[in-house]
Amino acid sequence: MKKVLLVGNFGAQNKGDELILQGLLTLCGDLKLEPSVVSHNPKKTADEYTVPSIARLPIGFRSLFTFSWIKTLKEFRRSDYVILGGGGLFVDRFRRAVMLWGIHGLAAILFRKPLIMIGHSFEIKKRSSRFIVKFLCGRARMIAVRDEASLKFLQKINISGEKCFLFPDIGFLGFSDLEISRKPVLGITLCKWGLSLDGLEAISDFIKYVLDDGIREVRLFPFQVGRDDDRVIFKRLLKLNPDKRIKIINYDDPEFISLFQECAFVLGMRLHSILLAFALQIPFTAIAYQSKIVHSVADFGLDEYCVPVNSFTSRNLCDCFERAQRDKTYFSKHSEYQSKMADLTRQVRGRL
Repeated sequence: MKKVLLVGNFGAQNKGDELILQGLLTLCGDLKLEPSVVSHNPKKTADEYTVPSIARLPIGFRSLFTFSWIKTLKEFRRSDYVILGGGGLFVDRFRRAVMLWGIHGLAAILFRKPLIMIGHSFEIKKRSSRFIVKFLCGRARMIAVRDEASLKFLQKINISGEKCFLFPDIGFLGFSDLEISRKPVLGITLCKWGLSLDGLEAISDFIKYVLDDGIREVRLFPFQVGRDDDRVIFKRLLKLNPDKRIKIINYDDPEFISLFQECAFVLGMRLHSILLAFALQIPFTAIAYQSKIVHSVADFGLDEYCVPVNSFTSRNLCDCFERAQRDKTYFSKHSEYQSKMADLTRQVRGRL
C-alpha cells in the first residue's frame, strides 16, 4: 500500500480543520492509501484518529531547536505522495501561515513527491504571498479549490486550468447521509474577527426574537478554541443576554456534530459552520467577516442569506430567519455533496 502524508492545520483545536482531516482520511481509505499526518499536536492527533502523526516543520528559532523537524523530514522522504489540504491556509492576513504552509509544500517539491492540494480558498494580495502560492500551485499535480473566486485567482496567476478543479469542502465527506432530526434549536457560531459591540447587540436582539417565535434553545458552537477562542465572544454575548436557554456547547463534546445537526437554523461566522449547515440541509444565514464566506455562499446561489459583518441589524437577521423557514426545500435541493465527493475521489485517483 502506498503512503501519503497529510499536511494542514490539524491538531490546532479548530473544528473546521479537524473536519477536513476526517474527510481526507476517508478519501485515503477510498484510494487505498496509508496516511500519516503532520499536526500541531501529534500525540492528540495520533490518539484521536489512530494514525501516525508528526510535528510541523519549524518557522521560528524556538521550534527549530526542538529538532522534531528531523522526524518530519524523514516522513516526507518515505511518503509516496503529499496532500496539502485545505481550508484558508493561504490568506494574506495570516502572513506567517502562508510562509509556514509554503515551507511544507516546498519540502514535498524538494523530495520530489507528487503534491496534491485539496480544499483550498485563496485570499492573496501581497506580492510575497502571491509568489509562494504561484510556486506551489505551479508544481502541484492537482489543485481542488472550494469557491469560484479561488479558481479565478489561479487562472489570473497563470496556473494550468487542466489541473484546477472546483469541489465542495472535503470536510463534509459523508455528512449528507446522516439521518436528519430537527429540533426547535438555533445554532450560532461566532469569532472575534471584526465583530463590534453593535453587531453583538444585534445578535442578542435576534436571539430574543427567535426565543419568542418558536425556538426553545440556543446553542453556541465554538469551532475554534485555544489561541483564538470563540468562547471569549460567546461570554460577551451571554453578558448581553443571560437567558438560561442559551448554552455553550463543549468543543470536545463527542455529540458536537449531532447537536449541531438538530438545529432548525444556524447563524454563523465560521465558514465551516456554514458549509456544515449546507451539507446537512440546515437553513442558515452567514455573517461574512472574510471574502471566502461571501464567495462560498455565492457559489451556493444563496447570496440573500449572507450579511456583511457589522453591516446588519437584528431586523435583517429576523428577515433572513423568517424567509429561511419558508424556504427549506430551497436549501435541501442545493445539497449535492455526496455525488461531488465521488467525483473528487475519481479526479484524485487519476492524478496518483
